Amino acid sequence: MGCPKVSILWVNFNSIKIIDIVLESLRAIKDLNYPNYELIVVDNGSNDGSYEIIKEYVKKHYGSRAKLIRLYKNLGFCGGNNIAFRVRDPFSKYVVLLNNDAVPEPDSLKYLIEEMENNPHLGSAQGVIIDYHHKYIDTIGGFMDEVSNMYLALRGFPPSVIRKSLYITYADGAYSIHRIKAIKKIYKGREKIFIDETFAYLDDTLLGLLMWNHDYMVKSFPYIVAKHVRGATFKRLLHIKSLRLYFIIRNRMVFKEITNSRYKEIFELIIVRRMLSYLIHSSQIRKNWGTIYNKAVKSGKKLSEKLKSYGIYIDIYKAPIIRVNLSEAAKLIMLTRIFNRDINKRLLNMIL
Repeated sequence: MGCPKVSILWVNFNSIKIIDIVLESLRAIKDLNYPNYELIVVDNGSNDGSYEIIKEYVKKHYGSRAKLIRLYKNLGFCGGNNIAFRVRDPFSKYVVLLNNDAVPEPDSLKYLIEEMENNPHLGSAQGVIIDYHHKYIDTIGGFMDEVSNMYLALRGFPPSVIRKSLYITYADGAYSIHRIKAIKKIYKGREKIFIDETFAYLDDTLLGLLMWNHDYMVKSFPYIVAKHVRGATFKRLLHIKSLRLYFIIRNRMVFKEITNSRYKEIFELIIVRRMLSYLIHSSQIRKNWGTIYNKAVKSGKKLSEKLKSYGIYIDIYKAPIIRVNLSEAAKLIMLTRIFNRDINKRLLNMIL
């Protein structure tokens, strides 16, 4: 096997509070045991001093091997990575998504490249990502169920439970590799890896489903590739419950419009159930729930039309999703946490 060129896409936004982890991520990239890669750093308009620190480090330690781009407003995870994707080396065969709060293992890129080279039908892949602080599994990849709930597979379990590779709905954006040929097929040659308007939290899921719908597979492999601080940067925004609820409603509306789920008619019931939970526990939501709901629904419909204009309509049953029967679907409306535990048991049985 040769060493095909790889472009590593790495996006930053206001990371000064975790700057030690951010610099550790950059050091780990520099120490990767793979000779043929470039690093593309995109800063999403940071104003907390993190960009200046990153710029100094990258110029000192990477030189011409890195490209550094500063944006003047926050385009989100999707927009930032799309900018990076467009300026990649034209000879790159693969792109890697790597969060600035993820620290890759030295041999991880080499192993992932080997898997992709050995199987031309793989569109995306990842390994086991562990929690930065506690060393349990952060995720082995993402799964979606028929009512568009997302699951970080086996989060909280010890890495020792992973004994074999498995097909997944989508590869996690924290650290994953993607075939450029597949991405170009998905978007009909458009220079992007994500739909800009999704901003965040509909990105890697949609990419994985599109891979499966264009005759590519997505797979997770049973070796540790990175440690990760889940949501270290974006979580500071999502502590605003109104924003979190907005994304929940918007994304559910999108999946209702662009997928063939047999349960799409109950999606709005699930939205109502989630809204009631927020109304009970948040005075902020009680004051503004109507505005949040209307804005999210409007945004969901607009985004759905954008996706349809790209020719995107997803057959979720082409991907390895979690199937649910009618009683389980009802349970998902009322008892989501209980069903989450059932899902992890099911996933554990799949890989043992």
